[in-house]
Amino acid sequence: MAHWLITQKPPAGFSAGHETELKAVDESKAVVRYAPTR
Repeated sequence: MAHWLITQKPPAGFSAGHETELKAVDESKAVVRYAPTR
């Protein structure tokens, strides 16, 4: 993940917009959200 964030070239089929939410698929149900401050 760090590589595509640095290069700003995500893997095929993946994009990150101005607001992004990443969800774990395991039993932890962890969520990371990003939204710019206004």
